[in-house]
Amino acid sequence: MSWGIYHDLILGILSFLFAILIGNLIYIRSLEPGVKPLRFPLVSILVPARNEERNIEACVRSLLSQDYPNFELIVLDDHSEDKTLEILEKIREEDSRVQILSGETLPLGWLGKCFACHQLAAQARGECLLFTDADTVHQPGTLAAALAGLEADGADLLTLITGFEMKTWSEKLILPLIHFIALVYLPFPLIKLWSHPNFSLANGQFMLFRREVYDAIGGHKSVQTALVEDVWLARRVKKQGYAVSMQDGSRMVSCRMYRNFREIGDGFSKNIFAGFNYSLVGLSAMVIFHTIIYLLPPVLLVAEIGKRHGFFGWFIPAAETSIVIAMRLLLAFRFRLGIISAFLHPLGMAFVLGIAMNSARWILGGKGALWKGRRYHFHSQKV
Repeated sequence: MSWGIYHDLILGILSFLFAILIGNLIYIRSLEPGVKPLRFPLVSILVPARNEERNIEACVRSLLSQDYPNFELIVLDDHSEDKTLEILEKIREEDSRVQILSGETLPLGWLGKCFACHQLAAQARGECLLFTDADTVHQPGTLAAALAGLEADGADLLTLITGFEMKTWSEKLILPLIHFIALVYLPFPLIKLWSHPNFSLANGQFMLFRREVYDAIGGHKSVQTALVEDVWLARRVKKQGYAVSMQDGSRMVSCRMYRNFREIGDGFSKNIFAGFNYSLVGLSAMVIFHTIIYLLPPVLLVAEIGKRHGFFGWFIPAAETSIVIAMRLLLAFRFRLGIISAFLHPLGMAFVLGIAMNSARWILGGKGALWKGRRYHFHSQKV
């Protein structure tokens, strides 16, 4: 392939992806504080927690502060080895609305979070179930706005794009790529308009189900071996003819996912290969594609400037690089992700591709994925 054809292809692909992003940013509905649903069914807020002493107090107190008049809050302590349970018990002494479950021993054939959520759902009384992670913080109007969003979209599962709290350089460099990948590759209108289950997406940090739908798809038991259980749950919802809605909750819900490069590496290594359903062909194609699209153009740009070929020598790789930076800046402004990492996109992407290869190495090498003191191995999924 000549360089001319290569550049034409890259410009075409990037222009197409840019169009998807613009369409998604226009299409996606934002949760608005102060909006109320037409009715107020009992909502069970369900929080699995394992070794979350850094996050659990802020999460639980933010959930207790909800202005929604009809909810129960159940937190499951999944055999934490730190002060998670102690913190929960202290909060319960102050506010009896906090219900604490002690997790059962993890049975064979289950992953930890899925089994924790399964136990929580068994205890829940609500007409709606909200599964949310222990590292999230919710603004007071979040639950009411989410119920209103569920009603307005006629959805059976509402999931949110959440905001990130990022403090270290590694968080700021890598985590915004989660939003990038989600919003650049999947046209969000297809989540609602196309029944194929692969055109679905969910974020386990916030998943609001109608209870009858959660039960109808088999709940977390149906995805008990899935490391990316949120995506597989959304696919099951769509496959059985129910509706999924993805909305922008980044100003209502924030999350401190990881705090250093080691945590990011372990977390992404746990999820990336599983996200490709353990297909080495699929993962390899992704790595090659991203290298060609996002890493090669800035390298060619620097090389052309170094050769001093003049304006026309470096214009096309500069245009390719600029399109990507423009996409990242749009996401940064919409979701408050910080603008510096937008200009360091190739570096962040290179780290992610390295982590992706490590993810495959963990699983295929027999080591398995390590997360919160537990090691998980290969389990492919079917919708």
